[in-house]
Amino acid sequence: MTPFTTTPIAALVLASAVAAQGADDCAAAQDLGSLLGTVAFDLFAAATDGGPSDGCGGIENDVWFLWAAPADGHYLAYTCGGTALDTRIALYDAAAACPAGGGELWCSDDYCGRQSRIPWSAAAGDRFRIRIGSGAGRDAGSFEIAPDPCPGEHDDGFDDNSDACDPALVLIDGRYALYADVGDEDWFKFDVAPGDTLTLEALFTHAEGDVDLALYAACDGAPIDSSTSRTDDERVTFTNSTGADARVFLQITISPQSPITCNSYDLVVRGSISTEPGANYCTSNPSSTGAPARMSATGSHSIAADDLVLAAEPVPDAVFLFVYGPFPTEVPFGNGLRCVAGGLTRTLPPGRARGNRAEATILPGLDIAPVTLGYFQCWFRDPTEPPFHFDSSDGYEIHFAL
Repeated sequence: MTPFTTTPIAALVLASAVAAQGADDCAAAQDLGSLLGTVAFDLFAAATDGGPSDGCGGIENDVWFLWAAPADGHYLAYTCGGTALDTRIALYDAAAACPAGGGELWCSDDYCGRQSRIPWSAAAGDRFRIRIGSGAGRDAGSFEIAPDPCPGEHDDGFDDNSDACDPALVLIDGRYALYADVGDEDWFKFDVAPGDTLTLEALFTHAEGDVDLALYAACDGAPIDSSTSRTDDERVTFTNSTGADARVFLQITISPQSPITCNSYDLVVRGSISTEPGANYCTSNPSSTGAPARMSATGSHSIAADDLVLAAEPVPDAVFLFVYGPFPTEVPFGNGLRCVAGGLTRTLPPGRARGNRAEATILPGLDIAPVTLGYFQCWFRDPTEPPFHFDSSDGYEIHFAL
């Protein structure tokens, strides 16, 4: 997971609502300095100063502000939640002549409903003109200028298959620290026993990106439950009345109405079937046993429980070891493929397989942080199998919880 952090300079220049209204004349734009915070605007008496926008078409009844970047970084200006007016925002380089139309750096219309949002990057001291207007009509309101905590697209490092419904990773009861943005929605699936109720909660701070939940019985179906409030935290439930084990799919997205396009959140899972604590990934080649080695595990994904047992079979009755890495991969390795990457750690000293099965309890004290996805693999000698005489199983991923 790669959670975002608030830009440090925000604490230095953050302000409450400013009693600004905006200048009607571009050349006399109201100077906001390097303000980060809420700015008032009033279009009731504004004329239109400047022609149509390259990106938004006509901007009517506009007012102007002058703003300087307080530090190198990424920034946002948005009217989402600040007015009922159909707003349009345009951004201009303050060094350029006041625009008679065209030439803006950015423009936004109808980003969050009828309101607007523009992102941009700047070096410390760069100066810009911000133009606030409407498609038609007049009103007063406010807009925000803030550091952008999530420029571009992000990946929470959880797993590529969490980006789509069908291959999503199965989660079991626990609390998982995750991340979502508009370019990286999350999907997970859950198994529920007959008569049991599954409860899923996303815990987050709404001010930093509004997380929404939708629960499905099938990937191509309609939601069976959803939670899309505009307040902190979301919750969905499913009671299995089918008489057999049921599988459901959870989609986590950032609301399209949210001006902040990413957020870190905790997903709390209660009521799922706890079968294997993880899932297989990567591939393995047939060894001298005649079949590829496949990993499995018993116990739980809880670090506190300390009861995780790893296994791989079939493997030759020879020396083996289990290795852990913080990242997945799939590259040639001996007679097979290496499925783990990063700072590799062996979970125990080498052992010897018996009955074509390798098994070991994970090493207590192995440096794995809670709510982290870990990747495991079994490496083993294969003395009678050329050309390298050693091979490997597939990979096994486990999302550890407290």
